[in-house]
Amino acid sequence: MIAHFFSILFAIFIVVDPLGLVPLYLGLTAGMPKQQKRRIITQAVVISFVVLAVFNVLGRIVLKFLGIQPGAFYIAGGLLLLIVSFEMIVGRISNSKMSPRESVPGETENIAVFPLAIPMLAGPGTITTVILFNSSDHILSSTIMVFLALGITLASAWIILRSSDLIQRFFGRTGMSVVQRVIGLLLSSLAIQFIHDGIMKFGLL
Repeated sequence: MIAHFFSILFAIFIVVDPLGLVPLYLGLTAGMPKQQKRRIITQAVVISFVVLAVFNVLGRIVLKFLGIQPGAFYIAGGLLLLIVSFEMIVGRISNSKMSPRESVPGETENIAVFPLAIPMLAGPGTITTVILFNSSDHILSSTIMVFLALGITLASAWIILRSSDLIQRFFGRTGMSVVQRVIGLLLSSLAIQFIHDGIMKFGLL
């Protein structure tokens, strides 16, 4: 049970990638007063938690309604996470989170909603991961563990973004780039595991 929880936490934390959000956040909030920056961080974290909580509760129901077997979703989710990991390794903003057309936000008061909360914190990759872990047979325990993992991950994201200036000075651009690529390698391994589990659920192995 504990090992399963840490696998959920590990997966969600890597997909959200709070450290990878630091340069984007600093660019979006450049020139803003500290109080406004803090308000934006809090709003983004709360909004993303609500969105992910809805998918955590209803994701399995949606899959059943659409007639999607868990094995198929495991394979599709694994492929999506594999794309995300590849983009992390090559060092560009994931197109699975935000397309080039969406890369420029509108008014500054909307930054908390877009692009920070959606799609950077609660993007397709994170939503897919949440639903993946709710596709198991132990739905109640998985739902509770996903809620706990989301809480820890988003709380960590809140702390990291609050400390973004200090973190960027400590790691530097090179250090941040190295960390992101290592995380991408770990995520690629997890994605392959999801694809393998999906094939197993279909009984092909």
